Amino acid sequence: MTTSPASTSFPASPTQTLVVGIGSPHGDDQAGWLVAREVTECDARLAKSPADLLDWIADFDRLIVCDACQGLGAVGTARRWDWPSDQLPNATRSGTHDLSLPQVLHLCDTLGWLPREVIIWGIESRPGSATTPMSPEVQLAIPEVARQIHQTLQTVSLVPKHAPHDATSEEARCTSSR
Repeated sequence: MTTSPASTSFPASPTQTLVVGIGSPHGDDQAGWLVAREVTECDARLAKSPADLLDWIADFDRLIVCDACQGLGAVGTARRWDWPSDQLPNATRSGTHDLSLPQVLHLCDTLGWLPREVIIWGIESRPGSATTPMSPEVQLAIPEVARQIHQTLQTVSLVPKHAPHDATSEEARCTSSR
């Protein structure tokens, strides 16, 4: 699996799904990548930034994103959001040339690029954990989130294309929105 837009071709299915793990190879921030690596039955990619989605989502009916976050509760807590959601963390940018996940999803929605179904998984990470080994709580959450994604992949999406929305909740911030 690479962070490049190149991908493996999969046979046509009723719902073409892209799974994206956002993160880095460091500490708890690798949670999204490790979840994506466990998904083998569809196109799964690793992103260093939510903006990577802009190059990848055009041909998919369903998008599933996983990222390490802060503000969900105890370390290792996993949470799922169905987009659009006013409960999705309104991530702040930590870089000068990048967009947060909600900003990328809003942009894709405005451009008409957003898949008809978007699912976001967040796994609570420790603050400053990118410079330390992965916490045991996050390690335990990874297979459970991957199991939930596998279960989702067994269903055919019947979600209609949604109308543009406003996701402005400040409940948590994703740590990988560099």
